[in-house]
Amino acid sequence: MSDLVDPGTAAGVTMVVRLQSSPDAQSPARGAKL
Repeated sequence: MSDLVDPGTAAGVTMVVRLQSSPDAQSPARGAKL
């Protein structure tokens, strides 16, 4: 849980989600799961 609170980790997760959301734009269900 501590990792999630970290601002650096949060930024990295957000970037990953954004990158995965771009190509998975056709699959909104997948993006919602992440």
